[in-house]
Amino acid sequence: MSTRRPALAAVWPRRFPAVSRAGWLVLAGAFAAFALSVGVMQSYTVYLIVFVQAFGWSRAETSIPYSVSQLAMGATSPLVGALVDRLGPRRLVLIGGGLMTLGLCATAATGALWHVVFSYGIVTTLGANCLGLVVFVPLLSRRFVRQRGTAIAIVQSANGIGRAAAMPAAEFAISSVGWRASYLVQAALVAA
Repeated sequence: MSTRRPALAAVWPRRFPAVSRAGWLVLAGAFAAFALSVGVMQSYTVYLIVFVQAFGWSRAETSIPYSVSQLAMGATSPLVGALVDRLGPRRLVLIGGGLMTLGLCATAATGALWHVVFSYGIVTTLGANCLGLVVFVPLLSRRFVRQRGTAIAIVQSANGIGRAAAMPAAEFAISSVGWRASYLVQAALVAA
């Protein structure tokens, strides 16, 4: 009786099934959602200039919503992680999309600095955090076993691509339809 173990190639396919077409669609959706959420959040620097011109706020005042956003992003990450464990990634993606859409629509209707701090700095940021790596890594880890590193790297690349595309897209939207309407366009994209 032999105690030799079977070759890895004989065991590998059974233990680690190939990724299905649905897995690749989930990866594409995660990439698109993460790129869009990062792009929306990072495009605030373009709107900062518009807010200074439209409301006469100083650059320091106009920077407050972005600072609040960065603090909220860090502070709510553990909460989002706990919610992923409790509710699951799919529900959090829906909640995140809803919060981002609501926050962007509210920012489009803003008239005061505190409105932007609340709508962008807190509501939109919490939504974006629900569309980030904290949510997508567990989702992809279940579908990609053999290619987990590749799948997560593809989603992480959405961070740079979203940031790079956001600035010119926001500038184009603002010059084409105005800053309020461009926030509504972003809200429609997130909702879709």
